Amino acid sequence: FNVFDTLLIRPCLQPTDLFHIVASRLERRNELSFRFVEVRRTAEERARTKIRAKFPPYEDINLDEIYEEISIILQLSQEETCAAKQIEIDVEAAYLEQRRLVAPLYFEARRLNKRVIVIADTYLSARTISHFLSKSGYEAFDNVFVSSEVRLSKAEGGLFPRVLYEMGTCGPEIVHVGNDQHADVHCAEVC
Repeated sequence: FNVFDTLLIRPCLQPTDLFHIVASRLERRNELSFRFVEVRRTAEERARTKIRAKFPPYEDINLDEIYEEISIILQLSQEETCAAKQIEIDVEAAYLEQRRLVAPLYFEARRLNKRVIVIADTYLSARTISHFLSKSGYEAFDNVFVSSEVRLSKAEGGLFPRVLYEMGTCGPEIVHVGNDQHADVHCAEVC
């Protein structure tokens, strides 16, 4: 199962819309300027550029790398950077909820004792994703693969082959449930 917009949904049009909520929480604490949304987007772009220059095979970045760039841009202390990063994680946790359209498929797979693997292109950690899923009622899964840790992504084509290898299976033996035509359908079919 894919995570975002499949098992879990956010009540917004774009995932980056949550950055406005993060910004308002940070402003209340007087830790960051009103430029947070712009800085957050710029920091992610800079982190991607830097990591690809330093490690060309890497297909994705993690939240620490993004916040390292935010720290540089806004000249934040380590304490301020950690606090801001935690606020972003907390905002995600507060707004993510179970996607009721897909949840029955997940629970049916569990009932049938199928191996359930969670896979996501995300800068968040597997531990964080596991927490979000558990909080939303998805408490049992056999493995969690996130692009930020594996450094391969669905959209770039590297994550699905890695998952198949790690799980000791092949493409025809799995069913992938996702929402993105390119990342979840086309790239999965190539395997």
